[in-house]
Amino acid sequence: MTEEARRLHPQLPHREVTEPDALRALAHPLRMQLLDCLTEHGPATASELANKIDDTQANCSWHLRQLHKYGLIEEEPGGTSRRRPWRLVPQTLNLDVTNAGDESSATGMAATALSRVMLGRQLDALHQWHLRRGTEPEQWRNAAHQTTTWSWMTAEELHAFTTELNEVMDRHIVERLDRIDPTKRPDGCRAVRHVSWSIPGDPGSETDTTVGAETTHGDQDEP
Repeated sequence: MTEEARRLHPQLPHREVTEPDALRALAHPLRMQLLDCLTEHGPATASELANKIDDTQANCSWHLRQLHKYGLIEEEPGGTSRRRPWRLVPQTLNLDVTNAGDESSATGMAATALSRVMLGRQLDALHQWHLRRGTEPEQWRNAAHQTTTWSWMTAEELHAFTTELNEVMDRHIVERLDRIDPTKRPDGCRAVRHVSWSIPGDPGSETDTTVGAETTHGDQDEP
């Protein structure tokens, strides 16, 4: 979400995070949890965040300062000496983990560590959704989806698929980036986590099998 984000939100700076130190700073489960909390719930103090994630205020304060050091969060204007909320820095952000798996460089090792933390956060969020899905309103159960499938593609075809998928995500997500500000969210609006990956299979274990798919949309997978 780069060119489209810049077109629709020219006022938002765009940042490519490629520095090993910045990637390593994010490769910490608690820091990712703090960022997720600020994304979903908006500005909050270290004490409020500690209550939400069941940690200590002192520990949260230290990790918040690290996130601030690398330009990911900032103090919300209008804070006081008794209440100093943190908020996300208004910007579009791309975390460069293309070198994940390369253990020969500092950037590669940092990207690998960050990728693992990010994957853990996404899988935990999916697990939590499955645990509470039965208590969610029907409209949200029907709106949510989960899809798993196989296909056989050339690298060029996969690149075309990825480009088209990113365009669809841009169309539905980027135009709503201003909703990072809680005051701009319509009634009934909730934070929605979008996760997607398309990865080629191991070239040494490919077999000629039938394409299979598993799709979960709303309650379709309910027993």
